[in-house]
Amino acid sequence: MRKLTNEVLDHVLELLKSGKFGNPSIQNNVSWIGLADAVNNKFVGLEISIETLRRSRDLATKIRNPDFEVKDVAADKKEVYPEDYQRLLEANDKLNKKLMNRQIDIDNIIKACLNRVDRMKFYPLLDKQKAKRVMAKHEMGFDAAISDLHFGAKIIPQEVMGLSEYNPDESKKRMNVWLAKILNIKEEDEMSHGLNKFTGFILGDLVDGNFFPKQTWNLALNEIEQVFFAVEDLGSRLRHLATKFTNIELFCVPGNHRWNGKKDNTHWSFLPDYMIYEILKRLLSEIKNIKIYISSSPKMVIRRGKKNFCISHGDESRSWAGIPFYGIDRTYRRLPNLLNMIIDYFIIGHFHDFSVISDKIIINGTLVGGSDLSINRMNITSRPSQAIWFYHEKYGINRLTNIYVSEERVIEKDEFNIYTPHDNLLEGIEI
Repeated sequence: MRKLTNEVLDHVLELLKSGKFGNPSIQNNVSWIGLADAVNNKFVGLEISIETLRRSRDLATKIRNPDFEVKDVAADKKEVYPEDYQRLLEANDKLNKKLMNRQIDIDNIIKACLNRVDRMKFYPLLDKQKAKRVMAKHEMGFDAAISDLHFGAKIIPQEVMGLSEYNPDESKKRMNVWLAKILNIKEEDEMSHGLNKFTGFILGDLVDGNFFPKQTWNLALNEIEQVFFAVEDLGSRLRHLATKFTNIELFCVPGNHRWNGKKDNTHWSFLPDYMIYEILKRLLSEIKNIKIYISSSPKMVIRRGKKNFCISHGDESRSWAGIPFYGIDRTYRRLPNLLNMIIDYFIIGHFHDFSVISDKIIINGTLVGGSDLSINRMNITSRPSQAIWFYHEKYGINRLTNIYVSEERVIEKDEFNIYTPHDNLLEGIEI
């Protein structure tokens, strides 16, 4: 196990140093340390800065030498001003300080990753834990859309009229319900439908990130904690599923929530979802009946029996205060010309509300339900849910349904005949 965690840690550090994952910040006690640049910019800038230092090192050494003659380093110039070299020295000192600060930030990131990886426990399945194949007359698979889990988000009921609540503990409870319902459905129907294979379409936004203005108010975990919380929680569910299904396949695409910075300033390949997928793939590699496929682009096209699936997070279709049904339908109808093939099913997330369009487009729900944005600004909410269905490789999707993972919230009036929270905004908030 120690060897495995070391391999995962090495992989995490390699990913960080490759500059693929935006701008993690580290939580130190109760304060936030926000890094000024994206991690990729840090390492690129670090390399450039080091090269600049190398070029100026000899010159700086000579300048500090009492026997230094200006003409030795600028013989090709007609006039040489010692003030220029003094400014160069000052710039060099500033650069050294900047590099030291960056190194401290990077060390903090590595330390946080090390602490989280060391606490992980994903063991290979024992022989007695491995799933046994169920023989059935009609062999069908069990499919699930997994998206918009937003691990690390915090929704305080008092701030959203009591219509929603979300935090790390609540997300664990809802994932427990999700897993229990899947296992219950499998147990009830496996004798008639087999259900030996589980296919998960992971559509992104597994964590909340930190890229909206003042978003830290709505976060219960910093960015590094979000990633490893998602890895531990989702990884434990997948390992449990591996004891019930003989074969598990996961197809993964990125969402739109980022580390830090506006969407237009961050490429989609710099998303925390990718780090989660890569770490999960490493951690679960010793469980042989789990296969994870990570898309290199925002969309992924998969052939399953006689049907073609296209999966995407869905944020390419714009909306305001609801689901853009016509926009999503147009996107789906353009796919055959784009891909030069028939797409039988288009699976997306992003809109936080389960819907089906023309029996061909499935829009997944969310683990969160209503948020500050949806309730207070868009005047909409949804009941936390995730979509599941059975799948036949010849006949396609069957028994499509929506798993509710939380009770519907109903607000009631108090002794003052007021339905919504009042006069207690700070109640329940840790300060």
